[in-house]
Amino acid sequence: MKHVYLCRSTSYSCGFELNSEVCAFKQSANDQFDWSRNSGDTSTLYTGPSAAAEGTYYIYTEVNSKVPLDKAILTTEATNLQACPYCLSFKYHMRGSNIRTLEVFAGDKTSLPFLTSIWEKRGQQTTDPAKWDTGTIDIPQYSNLVVTIVGSCGFGPRGDIAIDDILLKTGACNAGE
Repeated sequence: MKHVYLCRSTSYSCGFELNSEVCAFKQSANDQFDWSRNSGDTSTLYTGPSAAAEGTYYIYTEVNSKVPLDKAILTTEATNLQACPYCLSFKYHMRGSNIRTLEVFAGDKTSLPFLTSIWEKRGQQTTDPAKWDTGTIDIPQYSNLVVTIVGSCGFGPRGDIAIDDILLKTGACNAGE
């Protein structure tokens, strides 16, 4: 017999417009550096977006003076998510010759830090400072779900990765479309 779990409709959004914004994703204490909040261009030429995907602010990995392969991690570890499948969508911008990876992991909190990679983009994805891409990922059901978004440094200063407009909602991504 297959068990069917009823999930109440829930969504969490993160637009980074307010420092006080309540967001399901928080900076991880287990990374090498934090995501930085910004508006407009990043400080390194030929890297990053020219503006936020939505609103005025976004977050990004400022990789100047960082060690290659260092990671900035956003996590839902402090958020108690119901045991349901979820859809995660967000805008991302990966421009720069030294871009490494943007990766999403999911799993049960009891398996931290060993989560399953469920989505990855590697290397430069655009040369247009105004073009944001959209990531849409179905997250399987876990009893004690944690989702992380990880930006990794490449080998050089032109590797800023930006994200904006995160939406985590219960249900499959194509539900109702």
